[in-house]
Amino acid sequence: MKITLIYPRWRRGLWSISIYRMPMLGLYRLAALTPDDIEVEIVDENVDEIEYGPTDLVGISVMTPAAPRAYEIAQQYRELGVKVVLGGIHPSTLPDEGLQYADAVAIGEADELWGRIIHDFKRHRLQRKYIAETLPDVTNSLARPPSIVDRGRYIIKNFIQTGRGCPVNCNFCSVTAFNGAGMRYRAIDDIVREIEMRRAVSKYFLFADDNLVANGERARKFFAAITPLDIRWGSQVTIKLGMEDALLKPAVKSGCRVVFIGFESIDQHTLDFCEKKFKVEKYETAIKRLHDHGVFIIGSFIFGFDTDTPDVIKRTLEFAMRNTLDMCQFTILTPFPDTRLFPKFRDEGRITTFDWSKYDAFHAVFKPVRMTQEELQTTVNNAYKEYFAFSPTLKRIRERLKSGNWKAALLGAKTSWDSYHFDI
Repeated sequence: MKITLIYPRWRRGLWSISIYRMPMLGLYRLAALTPDDIEVEIVDENVDEIEYGPTDLVGISVMTPAAPRAYEIAQQYRELGVKVVLGGIHPSTLPDEGLQYADAVAIGEADELWGRIIHDFKRHRLQRKYIAETLPDVTNSLARPPSIVDRGRYIIKNFIQTGRGCPVNCNFCSVTAFNGAGMRYRAIDDIVREIEMRRAVSKYFLFADDNLVANGERARKFFAAITPLDIRWGSQVTIKLGMEDALLKPAVKSGCRVVFIGFESIDQHTLDFCEKKFKVEKYETAIKRLHDHGVFIIGSFIFGFDTDTPDVIKRTLEFAMRNTLDMCQFTILTPFPDTRLFPKFRDEGRITTFDWSKYDAFHAVFKPVRMTQEELQTTVNNAYKEYFAFSPTLKRIRERLKSGNWKAALLGAKTSWDSYHFDI
């Protein structure tokens, strides 16, 4: 028996840049949970082409902007007589839509559903819906590592999740709806074993948590445990890391070199609107402290909140340049179907398209309050081009070289070049 697991192509804009291409953790997890007597093929359409070869069962992981492409793939396999199961955030939110194109839908985290799906398929009893009634326990989730994926195609080869969920619970974010507002952590010794196992591939790791420092005490214990392993790592964190020595110093000592921080806005009213409980006044201090410790910062900003004006976007660009953020992600607020914003904007009649392919955070799909939809799109596009132009890029590279971090300088040069030349 053979199972084909697919991650559909959808990435546009920044996400098409090679540095952001990374192994698909969810598909790896399903492959690891598949019985050893079943052949598993993983196809990431961002680096592969689908050949539609012989297979018995197809599983497709679907994020919202990938939904149209996922449905195309599903239909083609079904025309060949192959059963198709859809899973992931989008079909979990809109399962009946998914069932128009597939034989079954997995709703919620699939860790404890996958075995049932395979069991039912083997007995020709595949159900239409498989629902995860509870969030799975991830304490000891280290399983056999899938060797079927050529990690050499990815810049980041070691992609590990240490916990799921995020307590920040922003109204625009899908994490809480899918993974919960509480934190579920893997046992630290379980993570250490996986790092030791994967270190032969590369000593560079990305910890795929939505908030690695959500629990400060646990984060410190984790940093202490991985310090002897001599690795280099990056992860998504909050500004909390840059504000607390008790977190920052052990993080750097353990190998922290790159962080992704969702600043979201430099306007406090906007932060309050999106229910993000941080203070703008602390941003610059946190950035400086991280830079002083040689940490490369990818800053994320979202535009289009009800409190936003074109001027906020311009001031954000000035803020990012003034603080020489190593890289920036300027995105457009998107009311994904599984967020609290979606029913609000829908009921207000502000959503202008339900073409899911445009729900990629680079297209304006709703009417903002304090600017036109066209202004939002154009101003964000222009900010992006201006930030990654030659002169400000050169300034950022010089700053990293001054700190002795030549690898960060090279990383900044590469990503800035790619970012400036992509077609928004």
